[in-house]
Amino acid sequence: MPDGPLAPAESSGQPKPAELSGHQLALHNALAKQNKLLAAMYLGALSVYQQSINPDRLALTAHDLRELMEKLPRHLDIPVATQPVTVQKQPSLTDKVKALVQGWKKAKRNSNCFGNPLWSGKIDGPLQRYLVRLEEFSLWVETNRPTRKQQTGKVIRRLDPQSRPLPPTIEDLRIDEWDQCHDYFEGVSHHNRDATVEEFVRWLDVLESFLLDRLCPRTYDDRSIIDKIIREGEADAKP
Repeated sequence: MPDGPLAPAESSGQPKPAELSGHQLALHNALAKQNKLLAAMYLGALSVYQQSINPDRLALTAHDLRELMEKLPRHLDIPVATQPVTVQKQPSLTDKVKALVQGWKKAKRNSNCFGNPLWSGKIDGPLQRYLVRLEEFSLWVETNRPTRKQQTGKVIRRLDPQSRPLPPTIEDLRIDEWDQCHDYFEGVSHHNRDATVEEFVRWLDVLESFLLDRLCPRTYDDRSIIDKIIREGEADAKP
């Protein structure tokens, strides 16, 4: 049996089901209530980690964990059963920039304000039309491409079990904690940073605790239920 919650399974040449500790089982159940795909990502990450014969298991585990963090926002508060809807594909940032570049070239060709290489004179029609497009692009970026901190802040607020805004200083600490976890797992998944098993487990513990505290808060009413799940998980892990 594994020596600890994330000890690799004994090598037998065949993948084995992940052995979850009590808090991992509680987190898995909490993720499943949000969306089964999230729970599958988490279980997949733990399963790959425990494949001791896999020399790239840390990077592959980190990939699943990074995907879990990135996909979590879109699944928060979404019912499991939803009616299919037709979603119009939104233009990508690349598409928008390409259109803007083409418009810039057209404005340079047609505007009397462009003197190669300097612009001068009163704004004419071609340049005015381009400036309007530039303003529209700026508004689109602000609306559809929030900064990473803004996006992470939304995640933190949606995960907050009390649904109350945190003091800005505390929220910044939570955002930094989330971003540091994401950066670590992203770096490991891309093989851009060396990782030891000991370090990896510490980062995983931070992420698990962060999610568990918010998806399954230990309030007075549900503390006994969570404690029961943890006790059962730890009992099953004993030899």
